[in-house]
Amino acid sequence: MDDSRRLIEEERLPFRLLSARGIPVLADYGLEHEHAGPEGETIAVPAQLLVAQDGRIAWKHVAERITDRASPRETLEAVEGSK
Repeated sequence: MDDSRRLIEEERLPFRLLSARGIPVLADYGLEHEHAGPEGETIAVPAQLLVAQDGRIAWKHVAERITDRASPRETLEAVEGSK
């Protein structure tokens, strides 16, 4: 959480960041990969979500591979488009 706060302050972001630790939140968003961990445990599917103030998912990028991420440009366009 400290990293998120520091990023918000340094970049003067006009929105909050949510960093979820733990499987219960992941299940709520359908971002679990069951039995995919090294010991067969459930792990998180890498994803980026833009959650609107009313709680709905305004945009998401769900990784197809562990290295798959939306580009900064795609993410910023999503933020701008949600205003």
